[in-house]
Amino acid sequence: MGFGAALKSALTQYVSFSGRARRSEFWWFTLFYYGLLFGAAMFGRALSGAGGSLVSILFPIVLFSLFLPSVSVRVRRLHDAGYSGWCLMVALLPVVGGLILLVFSLQDGVPGPNQYGPDPKNRQAIDYRPLVDY
Repeated sequence: MGFGAALKSALTQYVSFSGRARRSEFWWFTLFYYGLLFGAAMFGRALSGAGGSLVSILFPIVLFSLFLPSVSVRVRRLHDAGYSGWCLMVALLPVVGGLILLVFSLQDGVPGPNQYGPDPKNRQAIDYRPLVDY
């Protein structure tokens, strides 16, 4: 999934906490989100010295306008890896919470459908049963 398709998917499903999101969708949206936050912070900082206190409101606007889509895409990413969306609460743990979520986000999705929906990559689940019964 490319950058444009990932943004379109994440922003059109901005309040959908059901289903699954591929790694590419999650990481492209995360790059876009933090890039926009960084740009808004730098823009506000550059103009605040010139008496532009109104511009410093740009950062919270970007932060809060994209907060729900970022939570939504993270929950759907957890669903793809086979975890409940409530695992997002692990981020409240100091230091290790963010690392645990990073590991969850880096994992490949469960092949085939799981309890959260069909596989976004359209892969089939692997059956590990033996071919011959003993």
